[in-house]
Amino acid sequence: MAESLQAWGFPLRCWSRSRKSWPGVESFAGTQELDAFLSQTRVLINLLPNTAETVGIINGERLEQLQDGAYLLNLARGVHVNEDDLLAALNSGKLKGAMLDVFSREPLPADSPLWKHPRVAMTPHIAAVTRPAEAVAYISRTISHLENGEAVTGQVDRQRGY
Repeated sequence: MAESLQAWGFPLRCWSRSRKSWPGVESFAGTQELDAFLSQTRVLINLLPNTAETVGIINGERLEQLQDGAYLLNLARGVHVNEDDLLAALNSGKLKGAMLDVFSREPLPADSPLWKHPRVAMTPHIAAVTRPAEAVAYISRTISHLENGEAVTGQVDRQRGY
């Protein structure tokens, strides 16, 4: 994501469990640096994994730390966002808008106020498109590596939860 945004000249910052080192991206790490990260963020793009630590991480307290008039894009997991707190931040004007690809409950209930909110855009859980040719090549390569006793990429670290 950061790589694709660099072409637009945006100041880029990231936050995660561990510090990252990407040219042109200011990195924040760990819970002790989350407040500093949020306080200077105008567009929050959530790409976090779903772990016990990230459930409900985007809540009223965290949204309040964003710059006034900020935007939220949730492309990760619905359980990250407290939807009631999101609606409160939108209705108060703290947030200017939100783009949501995932929800805490899917399909999103018909009576959810998110459907009609004027500052919410929604996509149908398609933040990442699987290209069949690429997927087949990846699976084939992985099977080949496994059969030859070679290391494979994309393995889940069960301790971390992703």
